[in-house]
Amino acid sequence: PQLVAFRAIEFGHAIEGTTFTPYEPNSQFAAVWKSAVSSRLLIENRVSWVPTTLNAQPHPHIRPGTVSALETTTGRMLRANSNLGRGAIPYAKLRFRNFNYSPSVSYVTGSHTFKAGVNLERQNNRNTIFANRDIAVRLRNGVPIGLRQYPTPYTSPSNTRTLAVFAQDQWTFNRWTLNLGVRFDHFVASIPAYTLEAVQFAPRREFAAEDNTANFKDISPRLGAVYDLSGDGRTALKVNVSRYVSRTRGRSAQTFASRADRSLNMTGLTWMDDDGNFFPNCDLTNFQANGACGRISNLNFGLLSPAATIRDDDVLTGWGNRPYNWAGSVSIEHQLSEALSVTAGYHRRTFGNFTVTQNQATTPADYDPYCITAPVDPRLPG
Repeated sequence: PQLVAFRAIEFGHAIEGTTFTPYEPNSQFAAVWKSAVSSRLLIENRVSWVPTTLNAQPHPHIRPGTVSALETTTGRMLRANSNLGRGAIPYAKLRFRNFNYSPSVSYVTGSHTFKAGVNLERQNNRNTIFANRDIAVRLRNGVPIGLRQYPTPYTSPSNTRTLAVFAQDQWTFNRWTLNLGVRFDHFVASIPAYTLEAVQFAPRREFAAEDNTANFKDISPRLGAVYDLSGDGRTALKVNVSRYVSRTRGRSAQTFASRADRSLNMTGLTWMDDDGNFFPNCDLTNFQANGACGRISNLNFGLLSPAATIRDDDVLTGWGNRPYNWAGSVSIEHQLSEALSVTAGYHRRTFGNFTVTQNQATTPADYDPYCITAPVDPRLPG
């Protein structure tokens, strides 16, 4: 079949270059057990199990084997999405199994409301990527200029475990109400041993198990105070300061450490369609220049990338190394009537533990300085 056929579109991707995600029938199982030991003591236990599969599907009218095309001058995607599908198989298939266990105990008195508990979450993930015929076309003004190759299908499995232990107390005395809490978070990720069978553009690959691909520990306080300014419960001064950690960073760090994800799963090559048949007259399994195709841009294609290396262990492990944010606020709330109140407040949030990607193959001395003279304009400062 022809690799490329075009349809004009003014904005965004052509409709056939988009995807949709039909939700397969998924299940959620949960059980809750509660026991009121006394008028002051309550014990709770929650268990849930959520097996889920999500499939990114091609547009319903895309024929099996249709190859994606990207118009580089506009960024428009034509014919099919770049995360492609092999026949009736979905473009991308994400399967995860989530188990959550949350016991807690609450103790309530006249002045105290104390609660402590544990949350344990285990998740097993398998993300599978496909590409129609393992290639995608690149165009300039409708003319083929190159191809991209993918070693698909490939699957990236991972396991994560999150443990949280918390304690909190609401303490009321005189005009004060204090909310005092602290939370300990422990995130651990690992990669099971797995094998990727040989595909069109990559040999059979075996990956050993990897433990502690991410291992974070954090202690986060949650503190708040409310003061009854007027003594009648109608005007309150509220202060809050709390620390939160990002779950995304832990999962991203774990994924980055996966050897399959660190493999070079895409490469490019030039292709000049001299005869205008929109078909590469070359052997794509030969990574050197042949026929109308040039050499691939990286001969490590399909292998472990030597450049994708985390140099700083703090990115993946340690106490307080996960991205975090502190949220604080001060506000005054006044009740005007039973159905109306007014609030004035100041809120501030700060973030920390950002990461950077550094090219260690170059230094500042490898670059030449240059200057651009700004135009003379009264709107420009200085």
